[in-house]
Amino acid sequence: MFKNYIKIAWRSLKKQPFFTFLNTFGLAIGMAGALLISLYIYDEMSYDKMFADANRIHRIHADIKFGGDAREFAVTPAPMAEALKNDFSEIELVTRFRTRGSALVRKADDQANVKEEQTTFVDASFFEMFGLELLAGDVKTALKNPNTLVLTKTAAEKHFEIGNAVGQNLVLNNEETYTVVGVIDDFPQNSFLRDHSVFESMEGNGDAKEINWGSNNYQTFIKLIPTVNAADIQEQLRGFLGKYVIPGVQQYMPGITEEQLKKSGSYLVYSTMPLTDIHLKSHRVAEISANNDIQSIYILSFIAVFLIVLASVNFMNLSTAHSLKRAKEVGVRKTL
Repeated sequence: MFKNYIKIAWRSLKKQPFFTFLNTFGLAIGMAGALLISLYIYDEMSYDKMFADANRIHRIHADIKFGGDAREFAVTPAPMAEALKNDFSEIELVTRFRTRGSALVRKADDQANVKEEQTTFVDASFFEMFGLELLAGDVKTALKNPNTLVLTKTAAEKHFEIGNAVGQNLVLNNEETYTVVGVIDDFPQNSFLRDHSVFESMEGNGDAKEINWGSNNYQTFIKLIPTVNAADIQEQLRGFLGKYVIPGVQQYMPGITEEQLKKSGSYLVYSTMPLTDIHLKSHRVAEISANNDIQSIYILSFIAVFLIVLASVNFMNLSTAHSLKRAKEVGVRKTL
């Protein structure tokens, strides 16, 4: 009986090839379109979830309004990291990035430079923060000394064999000599570090040691201990204005107080955002990489659902209309 059904179905399809093509092709296009959109949405929603303990990692933000100009920053002052370590027992780790943009890189004994699009200073806690392992080098000592750097696998292969990279010297921008202390695997495309290839030790960045709360240049990430929620530290984080920022500003503007700042309509508010929300929900000044918008994900989700519904309704309508022509066949088959 099953073989008979297949035979009759095949004959019916051959009998009306245009209808068969129209119905099948319409449903296939709708399903294919919805599937492709779903894969794109899945990729966008998966950003930065590959890092260990990603749900406990947050970035510190600064919302600033001064002199009528309100801006939202993804960066904070250099001393923010040390203050977080000292003031919060709820924080397990702190690490900073200071992006430098592109750089010309060459071996110490070569003349030809290779351009790396994204380089950045990072603290030595960078590896533990994101649960990263080195392909070459010792992760426990990497980036703890000034004028050292870690390369991604692709960047290292431009100059050395992976096994011989550690201990070699590289010259950046024809003036700064660094020693390679490690090689790290390339970051996936759904990571905020996807374009970065050279990570330099923050110990060699003198600005990182300055106690200047008026300059915002550092992406500051924290990892909370497992039992703590980000909401638990927000109130104390807002208190950094009066505790650290105002005393620093008073060196240049004697007499200014937190109350005067509020009366003038100005403000400075520090807050946190989960690492996994940054790609779709953060559009601040000095983002470490280009982000997308959650609104575009909502729109694409609606389009995918609409395609499926439209293709399904079209398939059912055509099938229903075609079924009327087979009423005599159905009657004969039932009689037999």
